[in-house]
Amino acid sequence: MMIAIAMTDLDWFFYLREFTFDEVNFWTPTPWRFRKLKPGEKFYFLLKSPIRRIGGYGYFGYYDEMSARDAWEKFGKANGVPDFSILVKKINDYASRNSNRYIYSNNPLIGCIIIEKPVFFNDDEFFEPERYQKPVPSSIVKFKTFTEDFPGYAIRNHLNLRQSFHLVEDNTGVNYRISKSKDRSGQSQFRQQVLEAYGYKCCISGETCLEIIEAAHIQPYINENSNHVQNGIPLRVDLHRLFDLGLITIDTEYKVRISDQLSSSDYNCYRNRAIYLPEDPTKYPSKEALTYHNKMVFRGKLK
Repeated sequence: MMIAIAMTDLDWFFYLREFTFDEVNFWTPTPWRFRKLKPGEKFYFLLKSPIRRIGGYGYFGYYDEMSARDAWEKFGKANGVPDFSILVKKINDYASRNSNRYIYSNNPLIGCIIIEKPVFFNDDEFFEPERYQKPVPSSIVKFKTFTEDFPGYAIRNHLNLRQSFHLVEDNTGVNYRISKSKDRSGQSQFRQQVLEAYGYKCCISGETCLEIIEAAHIQPYINENSNHVQNGIPLRVDLHRLFDLGLITIDTEYKVRISDQLSSSDYNCYRNRAIYLPEDPTKYPSKEALTYHNKMVFRGKLK
Protein backbone atom coordinates (compact mmCIF):
# COMPACT_ATOMS: atom_id res chain seq x y z
CA MET A 1 0.00 0.00 0.00
CA MET A 2 1.57 3.27 -1.14
CA ILE A 3 0.51 6.77 -0.15
CA ALA A 4 1.59 10.18 -1.43
CA ILE A 5 1.79 13.40 0.57
CA ALA A 6 1.69 16.35 -1.80
CA MET A 7 2.35 20.03 -1.21
CA THR A 8 -1.03 21.72 -1.60
CA ASP A 9 -1.91 25.28 -2.52
CA LEU A 10 -3.90 26.99 0.21
CA ASP A 11 -6.28 28.81 -2.13
CA TRP A 12 -7.07 25.55 -3.95
CA PHE A 13 -7.75 23.71 -0.70
CA PHE A 14 -9.91 26.30 1.04
CA TYR A 15 -11.93 26.98 -2.10
CA LEU A 16 -12.76 23.29 -2.64
CA ARG A 17 -13.58 22.74 1.01
CA GLU A 18 -16.77 24.73 0.50
CA PHE A 19 -18.10 22.34 -2.16
CA THR A 20 -18.99 18.69 -2.69
CA PHE A 21 -17.20 17.01 -5.58
CA ASP A 22 -16.82 13.32 -6.33
CA GLU A 23 -13.44 14.10 -7.89
CA VAL A 24 -11.13 17.10 -8.00
CA ASN A 25 -8.25 18.08 -10.23
CA PHE A 26 -5.00 18.46 -8.31
CA TRP A 27 -3.45 20.23 -11.28
CA THR A 28 0.23 21.01 -11.72
CA PRO A 29 1.40 24.09 -13.67
CA THR A 30 3.66 21.91 -15.78
CA PRO A 31 3.30 18.16 -16.42
CA TRP A 32 4.63 16.01 -13.56
CA ARG A 33 4.02 12.66 -15.27
CA PHE A 34 2.75 11.38 -11.95
CA ARG A 35 2.97 7.59 -11.83
CA LYS A 36 3.73 6.88 -8.18
CA LEU A 37 0.33 5.59 -7.06
CA LYS A 38 -2.06 2.94 -8.24
CA PRO A 39 -5.76 3.79 -8.57
CA GLY A 40 -7.42 3.72 -5.15
CA GLU A 41 -4.30 4.52 -3.14
CA LYS A 42 -4.38 7.51 -0.80
CA PHE A 43 -3.22 10.99 -1.75
CA TYR A 44 -2.82 13.40 1.18
CA PHE A 45 -2.99 17.20 1.00
CA LEU A 46 -0.07 18.79 2.89
CA LEU A 47 -0.98 22.46 3.13
CA LYS A 48 1.85 24.78 2.21
CA SER A 49 3.56 27.23 4.54
CA PRO A 50 2.73 28.70 6.96
CA ILE A 51 0.40 25.80 7.84
CA ARG A 52 2.40 22.72 6.74
CA ARG A 53 -0.10 20.24 8.10
CA ILE A 54 -2.18 17.48 6.56
CA GLY A 55 -5.51 19.06 5.63
CA GLY A 56 -7.29 16.15 4.00
CA TYR A 57 -6.98 13.31 1.55
CA GLY A 58 -8.55 11.51 -1.36
CA TYR A 59 -7.97 8.48 -3.54
CA PHE A 60 -5.79 8.57 -6.63
CA GLY A 61 -7.87 8.08 -9.76
CA TYR A 62 -5.60 8.68 -12.72
CA TYR A 63 -3.11 11.09 -14.24
CA ASP A 64 -3.57 12.96 -17.51
CA GLU A 65 -2.20 15.97 -19.34
CA MET A 66 -4.47 18.46 -21.01
CA SER A 67 -4.83 22.09 -21.87
CA ALA A 68 -6.23 24.50 -19.30
CA ARG A 69 -9.33 24.96 -21.45
CA ASP A 70 -9.96 21.20 -21.62
CA ALA A 71 -9.40 20.92 -17.86
CA TRP A 72 -11.92 23.69 -17.25
CA GLU A 73 -14.52 22.12 -19.55
CA LYS A 74 -14.09 18.73 -17.88
CA PHE A 75 -13.77 19.68 -14.20
CA GLY A 76 -15.04 23.27 -13.87
CA LYS A 77 -14.79 24.52 -10.30
CA ALA A 78 -13.37 21.16 -9.24
CA ASN A 79 -10.09 22.68 -10.50
CA GLY A 80 -10.15 24.71 -7.29
CA VAL A 81 -10.94 28.08 -8.87
CA PRO A 82 -14.18 29.95 -9.61
CA ASP A 83 -13.59 30.59 -13.33
CA PHE A 84 -11.33 29.87 -16.31
CA SER A 85 -9.48 33.21 -16.26
CA ILE A 86 -8.29 32.64 -12.70
CA LEU A 87 -7.17 29.11 -13.59
CA VAL A 88 -5.02 30.44 -16.44
CA LYS A 89 -3.58 33.22 -14.29
CA LYS A 90 -2.64 30.82 -11.49
CA ILE A 91 -1.03 28.36 -13.92
CA ASN A 92 1.06 31.08 -15.54
CA ASP A 93 2.02 32.62 -12.20
CA TYR A 94 3.24 29.31 -10.79
CA ALA A 95 5.05 28.24 -13.94
CA SER A 96 6.83 31.58 -14.44
CA ARG A 97 7.89 31.57 -10.79
CA ASN A 98 9.71 28.27 -11.32
CA SER A 99 11.30 28.98 -14.70
CA ASN A 100 12.85 32.08 -16.22
CA ARG A 101 12.26 30.59 -19.66
CA TYR A 102 8.54 30.11 -19.26
CA ILE A 103 6.41 31.83 -21.93
CA TYR A 104 2.96 33.06 -20.92
CA SER A 105 0.15 31.13 -22.57
CA ASN A 106 -3.60 31.72 -22.84
CA ASN A 107 -4.12 27.95 -22.81
CA PRO A 108 -1.15 26.24 -21.14
CA LEU A 109 -0.59 22.49 -20.91
CA ILE A 110 -0.94 21.20 -17.35
CA GLY A 111 -0.64 17.97 -15.42
CA CYS A 112 -3.89 16.65 -13.95
CA ILE A 113 -3.78 14.36 -10.92
CA ILE A 114 -7.38 13.30 -10.47
CA ILE A 115 -8.32 12.69 -6.84
CA GLU A 116 -11.56 10.84 -6.11
CA LYS A 117 -13.80 11.13 -3.02
CA PRO A 118 -11.82 13.99 -1.46
CA VAL A 119 -12.18 14.79 2.24
CA PHE A 120 -11.24 18.25 3.54
CA PHE A 121 -10.62 18.56 7.27
CA ASN A 122 -11.68 21.48 9.39
CA ASP A 123 -8.87 23.66 10.74
CA ASP A 124 -8.79 21.99 14.15
CA GLU A 125 -8.38 18.57 12.51
CA PHE A 126 -5.12 19.32 10.68
CA PHE A 127 -2.11 17.32 11.86
CA GLU A 128 1.65 17.23 11.26
CA PRO A 129 2.86 14.18 9.28
CA GLU A 130 6.04 14.12 11.39
CA ARG A 131 3.93 13.12 14.40
CA TYR A 132 3.44 9.74 12.71
CA GLN A 133 7.00 9.23 11.45
CA LYS A 134 6.31 10.60 7.98
CA PRO A 135 8.58 13.64 7.68
CA VAL A 136 8.26 15.87 4.64
CA PRO A 137 11.36 18.14 4.51
CA SER A 138 10.97 21.74 3.39
CA SER A 139 13.11 20.85 0.36
CA ILE A 140 10.20 18.78 -1.01
CA VAL A 141 8.25 21.01 -3.40
CA LYS A 142 6.03 18.42 -5.07
CA PHE A 143 5.27 15.26 -3.11
CA LYS A 144 6.77 12.43 -1.11
CA THR A 145 5.65 8.79 -1.07
CA PHE A 146 5.55 6.28 1.78
CA THR A 147 4.92 2.55 1.79
CA GLU A 148 2.53 2.64 4.78
CA ASP A 149 -0.57 4.70 5.52
CA PHE A 150 -1.10 6.82 8.61
CA PRO A 151 -2.56 4.89 11.56
CA GLY A 152 -6.34 4.94 11.61
CA TYR A 153 -6.57 7.12 14.70
CA ALA A 154 -4.61 9.86 12.93
CA ILE A 155 -7.51 10.42 10.53
CA ARG A 156 -10.21 11.87 12.73
CA ASN A 157 -13.59 10.32 12.07
CA HIS A 158 -16.52 11.86 13.90
CA LEU A 159 -18.98 9.21 12.74
CA ASN A 160 -19.49 6.39 15.22
CA LEU A 161 -21.01 3.87 12.85
CA ARG A 162 -20.96 1.07 15.42
CA GLN A 163 -23.68 2.72 17.48
CA SER A 164 -27.14 3.92 16.47
CA PHE A 165 -27.79 7.63 16.36
CA HIS A 166 -29.65 9.24 19.24
CA LEU A 167 -30.85 12.81 19.39
CA VAL A 168 -28.15 15.22 20.44
CA GLU A 169 -28.95 17.30 23.49
CA ASP A 170 -28.74 21.02 22.85
CA ASN A 171 -27.21 22.66 25.90
CA THR A 172 -27.37 26.10 24.30
CA GLY A 173 -31.10 26.42 24.93
CA VAL A 174 -31.76 26.94 21.20
CA ASN A 175 -33.61 24.20 19.33
CA TYR A 176 -32.35 25.13 15.90
CA ARG A 177 -28.86 26.55 15.92
CA ILE A 178 -27.35 27.53 12.58
CA SER A 179 -23.55 27.31 12.65
CA LYS A 180 -21.06 28.63 10.17
CA SER A 181 -19.37 25.82 8.26
CA LYS A 182 -16.01 26.59 9.87
CA ASP A 183 -17.57 25.89 13.28
CA ARG A 184 -18.98 22.53 12.22
CA SER A 185 -16.31 20.06 13.26
CA GLY A 186 -16.20 16.95 11.07
CA GLN A 187 -18.48 18.37 8.37
CA SER A 188 -16.36 17.19 5.46
CA GLN A 189 -16.20 13.61 6.72
CA PHE A 190 -19.93 13.66 7.44
CA ARG A 191 -20.69 14.79 3.92
CA GLN A 192 -18.49 12.11 2.36
CA GLN A 193 -19.96 9.33 4.51
CA VAL A 194 -23.55 10.32 3.74
CA LEU A 195 -22.96 10.62 0.00
CA GLU A 196 -21.15 7.29 -0.11
CA ALA A 197 -23.95 5.55 1.83
CA TYR A 198 -26.55 6.71 -0.71
CA GLY A 199 -24.55 6.01 -3.83
CA TYR A 200 -23.78 9.68 -4.47
CA LYS A 201 -27.30 10.74 -5.38
CA CYS A 202 -30.09 12.82 -3.87
CA CYS A 203 -32.34 10.54 -1.85
CA ILE A 204 -35.51 12.31 -3.04
CA SER A 205 -34.93 13.34 -6.67
CA GLY A 206 -32.24 10.82 -7.65
CA GLU A 207 -30.05 13.69 -8.90
CA THR A 208 -26.44 12.54 -9.39
CA CYS A 209 -24.68 15.84 -10.18
CA LEU A 210 -22.55 16.14 -7.03
CA GLU A 211 -21.98 19.85 -7.49
CA ILE A 212 -25.59 20.43 -6.41
CA ILE A 213 -25.98 17.71 -3.76
CA GLU A 214 -25.40 18.41 -0.08
CA ALA A 215 -25.48 16.36 3.12
CA ALA A 216 -28.40 17.56 5.22
CA HIS A 217 -28.73 17.00 8.96
CA ILE A 218 -32.11 15.55 9.96
CA GLN A 219 -31.95 16.79 13.52
CA PRO A 220 -30.36 20.22 12.92
CA TYR A 221 -26.65 20.44 13.67
CA ILE A 222 -25.77 21.03 17.33
CA ASN A 223 -22.24 19.70 17.71
CA GLU A 224 -19.94 17.08 16.20
CA ASN A 225 -22.15 14.29 17.59
CA SER A 226 -24.74 15.43 15.04
CA ASN A 227 -22.45 14.14 12.29
CA HIS A 228 -23.69 10.56 12.33
CA VAL A 229 -24.57 8.91 9.03
CA GLN A 230 -28.02 8.03 10.40
CA ASN A 231 -28.63 11.74 11.01
CA GLY A 232 -27.83 12.63 7.41
CA ILE A 233 -29.48 12.46 4.02
CA PRO A 234 -28.15 13.65 0.64
CA LEU A 235 -30.35 16.33 -0.91
CA ARG A 236 -30.24 18.51 -3.99
CA VAL A 237 -29.51 22.09 -2.87
CA ASP A 238 -33.08 23.33 -3.34
CA LEU A 239 -34.57 20.34 -1.53
CA HIS A 240 -32.03 20.83 1.27
CA ARG A 241 -33.23 24.39 1.69
CA LEU A 242 -36.88 23.28 1.81
CA PHE A 243 -36.03 20.53 4.29
CA ASP A 244 -34.23 22.94 6.62
CA LEU A 245 -37.13 25.40 6.35
CA GLY A 246 -39.63 22.71 7.30
CA LEU A 247 -41.50 22.80 3.99
CA ILE A 248 -40.74 19.14 3.29
CA THR A 249 -39.95 16.24 5.60
CA ILE A 250 -39.51 12.48 5.50
CA ASP A 251 -41.75 10.33 7.66
CA THR A 252 -40.74 7.19 9.56
CA GLU A 253 -41.85 5.05 6.62
CA TYR A 254 -39.22 6.89 4.56
CA LYS A 255 -41.75 8.74 2.41
CA VAL A 256 -41.61 12.41 1.45
CA ARG A 257 -44.24 14.66 2.99
CA ILE A 258 -44.98 18.11 1.58
CA SER A 259 -46.27 21.15 3.47
CA ASP A 260 -49.54 22.60 2.21
CA GLN A 261 -47.58 25.77 1.50
CA LEU A 262 -46.01 23.91 -1.44
CA SER A 263 -49.16 22.18 -2.62
CA SER A 264 -49.41 24.23 -5.84
CA SER A 265 -45.69 24.09 -6.65
CA ASP A 266 -43.65 21.76 -8.83
CA TYR A 267 -42.38 20.10 -5.65
CA ASN A 268 -45.78 18.51 -5.12
CA CYS A 269 -44.66 15.73 -7.47
CA TYR A 270 -42.54 14.34 -4.63
CA ARG A 271 -45.49 13.97 -2.24
CA ASN A 272 -45.56 10.49 -0.66
CA ARG A 273 -42.65 9.35 -2.83
CA ALA A 274 -40.41 6.76 -1.14
CA ILE A 275 -36.84 7.98 -0.81
CA TYR A 276 -33.80 6.10 -2.06
CA LEU A 277 -32.20 4.25 0.86
CA PRO A 278 -28.66 2.96 1.46
CA GLU A 279 -27.89 -0.66 0.62
CA ASP A 280 -26.68 -1.04 4.21
CA PRO A 281 -29.71 -0.93 6.57
CA THR A 282 -27.46 0.22 9.45
CA LYS A 283 -27.11 3.52 7.57
CA TYR A 284 -30.83 4.16 7.11
CA PRO A 285 -32.08 7.51 8.46
CA SER A 286 -32.70 7.39 12.21
CA LYS A 287 -36.43 7.15 12.92
CA GLU A 288 -35.80 9.06 16.13
CA ALA A 289 -34.27 11.91 14.11
CA LEU A 290 -37.06 11.76 11.51
CA THR A 291 -39.69 11.97 14.23
CA TYR A 292 -37.91 15.03 15.62
CA HIS A 293 -37.93 16.69 12.20
CA ASN A 294 -41.60 15.77 11.65
CA LYS A 295 -42.67 17.35 14.94
CA MET A 296 -40.19 20.16 15.55
CA VAL A 297 -39.18 21.41 12.09
CA PHE A 298 -41.90 20.45 9.60
CA ARG A 299 -44.46 23.19 9.04
CA GLY A 300 -47.45 20.99 8.37
CA LYS A 301 -49.34 17.94 9.56
CA LEU A 302 -48.61 14.35 8.72
CA LYS A 303 -51.94 13.10 7.39
